[in-house]
Amino acid sequence: MVAPLHTPQRTKIRQEPKIYQLSGFGLEISQRIPIQMPATPHDLSYLRTKQERMGHMLNVK
Repeated sequence: MVAPLHTPQRTKIRQEPKIYQLSGFGLEISQRIPIQMPATPHDLSYLRTKQERMGHMLNVK
């Protein structure tokens, strides 16, 4: 269970829907901190799938 902290929080969450869910518990997300490594050619398909199907906020082209 998450209790309201009454202060804006920074988060390392990659999924936008989870940020909205946390907001529903009274947490104010003030900043999303990216935690992404450079993609290799072997990773691109996997990362694009995570971005498209699961809503991950990644910088993948």
